[in-house]
Amino acid sequence: MKFAATACWKPGRGRGPTGKGWRSLALALVLASMVPANLLAQATVTTLGGGHQDRYGQPNGFVDGDTLEAAMFNAPLGMALGVDNNLWLADRDNGAIRKLLLSSGQTRTVLSNLNAPVGIAFDRGGLFYVLTAGDGTIRQYDTNLNLLATITTALASPTAFAMDSSTNFYVTEAGGTVVRVSPSSAVPVLIAAGLSSPGGITVLNNNNLAISDSGTHAIRTVFLGGPFPAVPVLFTGGNGPGLTNGNAAVAAFNNPQGLMMAPNGELIVADRGNHQVRLVKTNGYVTTFYGILPAFWTDCTGCGYNGGTVWSGWSDGPYDPSDPALLYPASKDPMGVLVTSDGTVYTTEWGYHIVRKVTGVDLTTAGGSVPGPGGTNVVVQAPTITPNSGYYPNGQVIVVGSPNPDVFYTTDGTEPTLNSARVSMVGNVGYIPWQNSLNDLTMLRVKAFIGTNGSTTVSGVAAASNSIGPSPSIRTNYTAAAGSTILVPVVMNLIPGTEVRSLFYNIEIQAAGAAPGVSELFAKVSVSTNDFLKVIGVPGEGLSQLPYGDAAGTPGGKRGLLISAVGTNLGGVIQTFGVVNLLSIPIPATAVAGNTYTVRVVYASASSDGVQTTVPVAPGGTATIVVGATSYLVGDSSPGGWYNAGEFGDGNLNIADVNNAFYASLGLRVPPALSDAFDAMDAFPVDTATWGGDGEIRFLDWQVILQRASRVDPNNYTRTRAAGGAKTVTGPFALSGSPNEGAATTTWLPGAVWVRQAQLRAGVLENVQPGQTVQVPVYLRLSDSNALTGMSLTAAVRPRGLGVPPVSGIQFVPVSDAFRPNISGNTVPGSGTMPDLLYCVWERFPSVVRGSNLIGWLSFQVPAAAAAGQSYIVRFLAGSGGEMANIMDPRTWRQPAFETIPGWVFVGVPAPTVPVRISDEWRIHFFGSPDSPLGDNEADPDQDGVPNWKEYLGGTNPIRPESLLKLQPQRHGRNVVLTWLSAPEKTYVIESTGNLLQGPWTPVTTITGNGEYRELDLGGNLPTLRFYRVRLAP
Repeated sequence: MKFAATACWKPGRGRGPTGKGWRSLALALVLASMVPANLLAQATVTTLGGGHQDRYGQPNGFVDGDTLEAAMFNAPLGMALGVDNNLWLADRDNGAIRKLLLSSGQTRTVLSNLNAPVGIAFDRGGLFYVLTAGDGTIRQYDTNLNLLATITTALASPTAFAMDSSTNFYVTEAGGTVVRVSPSSAVPVLIAAGLSSPGGITVLNNNNLAISDSGTHAIRTVFLGGPFPAVPVLFTGGNGPGLTNGNAAVAAFNNPQGLMMAPNGELIVADRGNHQVRLVKTNGYVTTFYGILPAFWTDCTGCGYNGGTVWSGWSDGPYDPSDPALLYPASKDPMGVLVTSDGTVYTTEWGYHIVRKVTGVDLTTAGGSVPGPGGTNVVVQAPTITPNSGYYPNGQVIVVGSPNPDVFYTTDGTEPTLNSARVSMVGNVGYIPWQNSLNDLTMLRVKAFIGTNGSTTVSGVAAASNSIGPSPSIRTNYTAAAGSTILVPVVMNLIPGTEVRSLFYNIEIQAAGAAPGVSELFAKVSVSTNDFLKVIGVPGEGLSQLPYGDAAGTPGGKRGLLISAVGTNLGGVIQTFGVVNLLSIPIPATAVAGNTYTVRVVYASASSDGVQTTVPVAPGGTATIVVGATSYLVGDSSPGGWYNAGEFGDGNLNIADVNNAFYASLGLRVPPALSDAFDAMDAFPVDTATWGGDGEIRFLDWQVILQRASRVDPNNYTRTRAAGGAKTVTGPFALSGSPNEGAATTTWLPGAVWVRQAQLRAGVLENVQPGQTVQVPVYLRLSDSNALTGMSLTAAVRPRGLGVPPVSGIQFVPVSDAFRPNISGNTVPGSGTMPDLLYCVWERFPSVVRGSNLIGWLSFQVPAAAAAGQSYIVRFLAGSGGEMANIMDPRTWRQPAFETIPGWVFVGVPAPTVPVRISDEWRIHFFGSPDSPLGDNEADPDQDGVPNWKEYLGGTNPIRPESLLKLQPQRHGRNVVLTWLSAPEKTYVIESTGNLLQGPWTPVTTITGNGEYRELDLGGNLPTLRFYRVRLAP
């Protein structure tokens, strides 16, 4: 027999049975005999608190105390479940953060005098963050309510925010924009624009964003694979204001506000104008989660659930969509939504200023069909791709449409398989960040799968006509600051077999409206084989240009260039596709944010033989430039997507950034001198209150970037052109995290809790004597599929405890010449010598490094004053590296993610025995600090019976009790199948025995994890009694 218990509070008039005023609480026990669980899956709504104090009173107020009987709120909005398992609430118009103690039923005000708080979020370490709309600020607090930091004060009318796992904040602004604020910079970065009064935002499973676009009555998604600003894509709704359930094409909302993703990937949306809370499936299908139609609102005593009283727009109880005449549960002006990890939903409503709890619906299990094994009768619909043709040397976002979630792609012309790169599908839409400057889209292959059955392979197609024109930005529109110069490639796409040896074309840039026209510095830039970014094209030295048009600064002015290569002066042959030249476009310093410019070819002519055989060529589209400030981190040039601000870098510094500047300092692979990418590498003289750099990239530039990337020099800066083209600098600030924690978005598999491809580990020494010179071994281990051609690390030896004398004179002793660093030292400009620290750089290993290696020793003398029982920790402050198989092509470089394991030196005593040493990065990732007690080896913060060292070893999540290594038997027909959620790069051994107590355990098979559920089919003819277990291989 199955039981379901439902708690329901009945709003009513007069005194209830509790004798505490007009509110009462009733508990109903609903018994169901042998009823399928899914038939009991009704959303049951319970009011926690808020609303009228008496029959005729105002519903809003500012009162603490008993949550149900006394507490009052005023425009309650954003919520978060704190580390204390209580509900924290942003009470906007009271200017307060309120805490609802869920176990005791009490409400407390914990922060007050805030300027319109609208959002609250907790990080893994228990710190919390408050977004205040009145002053555009995000503040950080600890659980003792101490203000720790002001993250930013530069937000423009923020409406909501969401925080990702790296403590990046994504903020919707009333003007229709989405910005990102990272812990490393207070300057908001424009992520998306073009929205209409966005009211809510959430981070999705694939690390993209979902936004309730209130003004267009739609839910839209934003792709975070870059570059930015991205274009929001319609996910569901957008059919005007209305109330329609159904698939994404017909669904309708009315002023949707707060939304949040449930654990199963579905969205819960506060549909304010419809007075309902809606549920959006992962394919965009919309249903009503709770909320009856306003036509059925009434004031009635005894008409509610279990005989309770209902108010117009406010009644509790289970939602039964099959009975539209029910008077419950009613909702009025829902605004905020919170979904917890167990699928419990909390909402705030402004009709009566109340807080509600919704239970009874499984939001933890993914719905929909599950791909099964292959078969011959399965027809898989082929995906669609847009665009499907053309050469995009500066990248492009390919929009993928498919009703199937399992879509894979390749960019080298090979057939996609289930092991190829996966398209991150949200509903029926996904995105491929195309960055292939050496090929056109004919090399793209996309395929959908159901189980092992694949669709027809879709590929890009060759050009159907000959064209020449400016390549569009990967962000749809180019963004350029006033006073900056941007580069736009001019591309030819030709019918296969067509050749061009001579040509001319007219290209013009038109200022829209009263925007000032560009100057005579509008010019061509020839393509070179020594360019920072290699493209397919012709050298172009034989191209000539003839400028014409309006004077610089003319409102609505137009400038043009006649670019020509007469005879055979093109310098080569363009076949199929190629870049003819780049355009250097100076944005007037007098341009203001929002000004636009259009670039287009107006006429073109070409020949295939350089004489009389003409080739028909049509103008090929337009490119739009929007004026707006985009900042970039000094030194941050990798990954190199294109030359303009926002089209290169990832907000972090690592060895790839150092290498870019290093080669440019040697005159190799140099960006054009007027480009933002060049300026990002030009780091010396360093920035102060004014813009740094000297217009050249030389030795000291990559030295500065090296020390910042290794975190030896914590002083970092971002550069931005402000109004009037003024060069402004923000900094100094320290980068958060380590060099392996780049800002690039990764789509994690379900079991990919902690994946690192490289590990630096220091050894442990015991019983050393005071005055003794010790050598701590340093090991480098790489996963099988990774290699390094260069690397850097920063190590520090720090005393543990009070009274322990410090060390100095640290040296690195390589195990062989192969691991002798090119650069090492402990001097930081402006900071002097740091005796307990050492940084080492291997610009290029003599040969590619793979596998596990002892690379050398950290040598230092233990102070003579050290006493027995004292100890030192050998910690890596930074470690990063890369594989540059093709030294001239940065697109082929690979950067494994590093983790570092500290070493120890124990004076006069043996080292304590620990089963596994855990990396500092793992502890920081889950607990905020490498020294947090929650991260101790034997600690079990999620109380699942598995200590941290086993969680670390098994690749499971130490703060999620459901994340653990366990076998789950299932029936597939007559067969028994064992399944378990695997971690990438872990090896599992399945063993069997007939005697659970005595064994022996016999290996059945060995399987490598991939981040997804793995399974072992045991067949249908099993022995009478067998036991199975799974364990990690060493």
